[in-house]
Amino acid sequence: MEQLKGLSFTANVYCETPGYEGVLGYTSSREPGQSGWLVRRDGSAGTLLLRFDYLEHTLDRIHYNITAAPGGDYGDARLGINARGYLGFYYLASVAPFWEAEILEYDEQERVFSFTWRDNLGQCVSITQEGLPLKPAYPGARPAVAQYLCVNREGAWPLRFRAQIVQQLWPVERPTINIR
Repeated sequence: MEQLKGLSFTANVYCETPGYEGVLGYTSSREPGQSGWLVRRDGSAGTLLLRFDYLEHTLDRIHYNITAAPGGDYGDARLGINARGYLGFYYLASVAPFWEAEILEYDEQERVFSFTWRDNLGQCVSITQEGLPLKPAYPGARPAVAQYLCVNREGAWPLRFRAQIVQQLWPVERPTINIR
């Protein structure tokens, strides 16, 4: 955990809980209120790129503001929780003040860490048991099923995540300048 203190970065985030392995994505729909919800889906390609902005740390957790990484459909939208406990991206609404990452393992060489993800109240990010059928990627493809990420939902299963750091944002190592 020490190596991640004070560090802001973008990372691809995966679910690594046995039986729930897969990538993170978001719902996409033309219907109002149906887009931007975080889901877990099968596969290993095309996972969500998130931006983790370091705020502070405690003895066993690091606090971050989390947003969708710039450049995507929800670029710079903040991650929040709706009144029913589902995670989604928000541009204008008030969202949780921070998210917690409890680092379980860190591989400095690979820039990968496993973590338990929690909201600012310490509730674990979990997965609902009901699935959301997704449109097939191409004609004839098998339809995929996605499951919503949530907190504090009855019957939801707590998850463990893995993050692959793509880009370090802060602190950025700067060359030393000698001033005489």
